Amino acid sequence: MTLTNNKLFLPLAALLGVSALYVGSVAVIGGRVAEQVDQYQSMLLARDDVSVLKFDYERRFFGGQLVYELAWRPLQASGVAAQILEPLGFYDEKINLAGQFDIRHGPWLGGINTGLARLDLAVPLPDQMRDFLPQYPGKLPVLSLQSTLGFTGQIATGLSVQDYDGRIVEGSETLDLQIDDVAVTLVTNRDLTQVQLEMRAQQLELGAAEMGTFRMAGLRALSEFWLDSGIWMANTDVDLGELGLAVPQQDMRFVMNDYSINSRSEVLNDTVDNTASFAIEEVIFNDQVIGGIAMESSMRGIHVDSYKALQQLWADTSATDMSADPQRLTDALSKLATDKISFNVERLSLSLPSDDDILATLSVNYDGSEQVDGGAIDDVINAITVESSLQASLSAINRAIDNTIPADQQASVRTMLDEFYELPYVTVNNDSVSSTLNVQRGEILINGQALGDATEFLASVDLADFNPASSTPADLKQVDPAPAAVKSKGAATCPDFNLAGRDLSYSSDDLYSPQTFEVVAGGPVDLGLCSELPGQGYVMEAPDFKLNFSGNSAARELEIRVDSDCDSILLLNDTSGTWQHDDDSNGSLDAKIRLPKAVNGVYDIWVGTLTTDTCDATLTIETF
Repeated sequence: MTLTNNKLFLPLAALLGVSALYVGSVAVIGGRVAEQVDQYQSMLLARDDVSVLKFDYERRFFGGQLVYELAWRPLQASGVAAQILEPLGFYDEKINLAGQFDIRHGPWLGGINTGLARLDLAVPLPDQMRDFLPQYPGKLPVLSLQSTLGFTGQIATGLSVQDYDGRIVEGSETLDLQIDDVAVTLVTNRDLTQVQLEMRAQQLELGAAEMGTFRMAGLRALSEFWLDSGIWMANTDVDLGELGLAVPQQDMRFVMNDYSINSRSEVLNDTVDNTASFAIEEVIFNDQVIGGIAMESSMRGIHVDSYKALQQLWADTSATDMSADPQRLTDALSKLATDKISFNVERLSLSLPSDDDILATLSVNYDGSEQVDGGAIDDVINAITVESSLQASLSAINRAIDNTIPADQQASVRTMLDEFYELPYVTVNNDSVSSTLNVQRGEILINGQALGDATEFLASVDLADFNPASSTPADLKQVDPAPAAVKSKGAATCPDFNLAGRDLSYSSDDLYSPQTFEVVAGGPVDLGLCSELPGQGYVMEAPDFKLNFSGNSAARELEIRVDSDCDSILLLNDTSGTWQHDDDSNGSLDAKIRLPKAVNGVYDIWVGTLTTDTCDATLTIETF
């Protein structure tokens, strides 16, 4: 009897132990999930672009329910969110987000990433969409989402699209659609300083007999973004098996096979290195096959501050007209030149099926590590080396014209090429045409013959006077003891930013809550008599305020506005020394100036009137 009891007791004890361990682990993991949700709530509360109205997690034994209500302002996003949203053109002032999620947790979790808790969502195809997709399979969801909360707060989300092979019907129009294995995976840490994005598509094809067919197959793209030394870095790998477009009515067919692109970024000792390469194994245009397109490039030794300036410049070019403020472009180029960087396009080649048909190569090297002293234009030019060549058979060129150029345009193309062949820098020998271009230490050579000096060429297009070493950074406006930038047409004085004004010193965060100041608008200086100043009105000679603006790493907008009982104007001298003027942008005859992605530095502000009368006014400064 004792033996029997022992045989029963041991399995029962083991079962109870495993059960206790299981229940305990579920309880511990449930507590960890609740802690992680609280930390996410704290992160959202700290963000400037999100208002948290509700973020409540009701914990249960095997899971919980998250109820949320948020107000999101995309225009105020910063960090990686801004990096993603900016090129997409989000302009909404506010987006309301509300709902609830049922979250499961437990030690059994796996899926795309083992973690503490998992959220599964299935988005059904709306009934009204079934008329457009009549062959959609049953009641399967159109989108399936699985999101896993990791042990350290990271979230891994996988989104897959239901396969479909059928028609799209809209009225009398019919298209064919085929989707096979299309999915996206996104992994982020809690504070969005590390992001990994992966996309794949086995096949995506859309077309119709009358309009042609678009096809993409074998896509895999992986990108990693992370914050390093205050700048966003990225590694990217893209492989695409086939990208094609066929339009039968225009007798046109374009196919690109085996496309790949790779890029790498690295920060080492406060400098940034970038390397990139791309290659296309084969391009087919109608019946003409082009292959062997490849490029490798590298940029090394860029100081992190210059890299930040370049990223800001890139953002500015997408948001504003850079021609209105060319000094910003000069400043960014100045920082690059004085960094003594190295840049190489190590290999760029293009060929037709045989290297004897058409072969073009290009190599560019810029090494400022030794030759460049302070960014002077002569030194920059002397540090550039270019080697390029073009070799082609005349018969291959003629075949290309026959296969790719419309018949009614072929004669004019051949006439243009005949003129090209007669140039002294082009060599024609039997069935071969060739030319080489080399630039070394400022000398330009074509087919070994000296064409000219690069510095003299730049002088002919008014670029040789560019001297980065002497340019003024946008955030360090120089005070001139005898300014000549603003000239008077008569004896009257003009506004002078060298004179003292009421000193204000605020960061971007400080001004997120608007700051107001009382001031008397107007003065004796007539802007109409100052030849190089914009607008009309009357102001004081000295600025009313000198704003020292700082800490705008979030690239917020800076707004300066006036409220008064008269017709007010604003005159502003910004960080680069550029003058700006406004009359009625604030409504009710009041003035307002708004600066997108305002630069840190000193802003001189005059509050004036359109007539000679003065009045009491309030100046408000705020960031958005």
